[in-house]
Amino acid sequence: MEEYFAAKALLFTPEHARRGVVVVDDAWGVRMARESRVPVVTVTTRPDVDADWRVVGRDLDGGLTTAHLTGPDGVALSVRCPLPGDFNVANTVLALAMLVEAGHAPAAAAAALGAAGPVPGRMEKVPAVGAPGVPVVVVDYAHTPDAVAAALQALRDAGHPLVVVLGAGGDRDRDTRPLMGAAAARAADVVVVTDDNPRSEEPAAIRAALLAGARSVADAAAPTGPAAHHAEVVEVDRRRAAIAEGVARAWGGGVVLVAGKGHEQGQDVAGVVHPFDDRAVAREVLVQAAALRVGGAPVHAPEGTRA
Repeated sequence: MEEYFAAKALLFTPEHARRGVVVVDDAWGVRMARESRVPVVTVTTRPDVDADWRVVGRDLDGGLTTAHLTGPDGVALSVRCPLPGDFNVANTVLALAMLVEAGHAPAAAAAALGAAGPVPGRMEKVPAVGAPGVPVVVVDYAHTPDAVAAALQALRDAGHPLVVVLGAGGDRDRDTRPLMGAAAARAADVVVVTDDNPRSEEPAAIRAALLAGARSVADAAAPTGPAAHHAEVVEVDRRRAAIAEGVARAWGGGVVLVAGKGHEQGQDVAGVVHPFDDRAVAREVLVQAAALRVGGAPVHAPEGTRA
């Protein structure tokens, strides 16, 4: 995480920005605000944290959240967040603060954000297939330990199994890999470890680091009672097959999070980018699985990325 923080901290320098906006809900955000080399405005969703912009209340309506805010100079307003999860509320308020800092009126900024549609590859729900037991599949760009944990928390429903399919990018911060695996095992019922964009690295070595983190948590949390959480951890090297495994394990009303690549439409393996879109592949997998399970006539997947 130190490497990741250092890379992001470069953005908060006079060479890249005149001012910044930082969410201070955790220690990393507090540190970024403190060490920034440009003036910053702070944002928080927590009632126990002081910041320039604060979420002081929220209303839930299905998957939507309306956040009530206070801001500089006594500003009080509400903004609608079209995506689930506390972290998306934080992102929405962050965007609001950035718009205000760029010179837009707070009320106009809130109205524009409330009317915005979903962001491709960010907690994007794959179109449903009409068959009994089909799981909900959500694709998200989460590729850090905190992001994986936040996405899973947003999808957690105690009554339904939660499956996560994830890998880690090659030629990137290696220290985060076991932490990502551990975060997944703490929050999901099943962790399917697979390949992301291995780039120049050996895919199996990347998976091994994720598996080590996930299994360290799973082994330490061996079931001791009816309420114990114990994640099952499996390895599937090909990403398409891993998504199919996740769908199969969540069949019967569960939820699958396909994490890491989000909106991306290619997979970088040994310097070659192969066509691959998690959203299109997940849709094809759902269609094919539904056709097999209902036992009817073959159902053809819509045109899209093959893998």
